[in-house]
Amino acid sequence: MKLRNYGLTLTSLLLLCAAPLAGQKAGGAAPGGVLGGGSAGMSRSPGAPTPSTGNTANAHITIEVRVDDRYTLDTPVLVEVVSMGTPVSRSYTDNSGRVTLHNLSSGSYTANISGPDIEPTSISFSIDFGRMQNISASVHRRESAQENVPAGLIDASELSAPKKAHKEYEKGVHEYSENHFEKAEEHFRNAISEYPKYSSAWNNIGSIRMHLNDPAGAEECYRHALDANPNNNYAARNLARLLIGKHNSREAEQVMKRAVVTDPNRPESLVILAYAQLQNGEFDDAIATAKRVHTAPTHSGSLSHLIAARALEMKQQNTAAIAEYQLFLKESPHAAQAKFAQDALARLGGNQEASR
Repeated sequence: MKLRNYGLTLTSLLLLCAAPLAGQKAGGAAPGGVLGGGSAGMSRSPGAPTPSTGNTANAHITIEVRVDDRYTLDTPVLVEVVSMGTPVSRSYTDNSGRVTLHNLSSGSYTANISGPDIEPTSISFSIDFGRMQNISASVHRRESAQENVPAGLIDASELSAPKKAHKEYEKGVHEYSENHFEKAEEHFRNAISEYPKYSSAWNNIGSIRMHLNDPAGAEECYRHALDANPNNNYAARNLARLLIGKHNSREAEQVMKRAVVTDPNRPESLVILAYAQLQNGEFDDAIATAKRVHTAPTHSGSLSHLIAARALEMKQQNTAAIAEYQLFLKESPHAAQAKFAQDALARLGGNQEASR
């Protein structure tokens, strides 16, 4: 099936969604670069930093999570950082309730914080070039907090995995954080040998395969991850990005529809679904899905404005399209894809200044 071109091409999506995979140029058309594949979908664990991109202007951020702004956490909680609808990192707090994120570029981010004993919480923050920042986040305990819930595991379905499998998994995460991809894959495969349904390990091998320019191997691993745990939406998003890169947006749409059923308010899932719908010529659906991003409780996805704008443009609803382009520029004026929106406004006669 030929990929339709509705203005958001494969190359432009590399700019629209995230930095390319390590070792790729920004203009490349490798499948994994679509909608920010690769390490963005890596299942992490406590203290696992994002692999370095070599950009010395990037910042290092420490997020400190406290209960009711006063008490230190007694168990790790998950901190998922998202930028423009694309996952950036997924880490657990350390013994002091902190998570350190390395090599984040300037821009706007949302940190989604969750755990068995706390109410889900989201905070937004911005990063300037090359600066170190300390960010505080206050969470509230659940009224019926469960005790003795194992912490630091990626999926509840993996709680029954043997201890040796977990140890191999943690070793793999460490090697991955050091950019030792072959060693990381070896540990993840050891974990799978101990527990074949280790969905997170399968997903992480898929991300490594993308780094090593093996999209076929990555696709196989992402499918294994979903076979082991159909609710592993990290693997679903990674598979969907890869399928879009293979010009198979039809299957990508179906994968993301299933993911959205189990996690209906995840902005990055909605963004990928909306893009697949746009590529499939389903403009009304793409517009509706893109608008859902901005009603989600953990809203973070200015990219959805671009998708909605392009779909509206294809429906010749130019006034509404202009408004969406302007909203995008208002939310992300310095993003790499800002020129795409500016060019669209010039083409449509929109007032770019209104977006600033």
